[in-house]
Formats: sequence, structure tokens, C-alpha cells
Amino acid sequence: MLGVCNIAYNVVVFEDAAAGVKAGKAAGATVVAVIETHSRQDLAEAGADYILDGLDKVEISTDGRGNVTLHF
Repeated sequence: MLGVCNIAYNVVVFEDAAAGVKAGKAAGATVVAVIETHSRQDLAEAGADYILDGLDKVEISTDGRGNVTLHF
């Protein structure tokens, strides 16, 4: 998946489609679903870990050592 073959990495997928949520979960990623093309219920039923009303709800910070934190 995107060249990440080391399972020690934490992978986060952002998706707006139920099929994409399912694919992300099948790949072992944490999935953040964004309500755009599918309903909250569809995204939840697909297995999204988090559901947001828009990407503008996400803030990203880093600790300077390569660690990234998502805030929403």
C-alpha cells in the first residue's frame, strides 16, 4: 500500500466512499471517513474508525522527530 511495507508504520487513510473505507480497513489502516459522497450511516457500516463532516476539521501537528498527530 503506497510503498509502505513495514507493519510498524501507522497508516491513516482518508476516504469519502464506502468502498474506499472497506479497502482501507482490509489493508489494516485506520480510516478517517469524510462525509462527501456517502452518508454517515454508509461510512459507519463500511467500518470507518472516525467520521468527519469535512477535511477542514483535521489539524496536523508534528513533534519534530517524524511523529505526526492528527487532531479532530
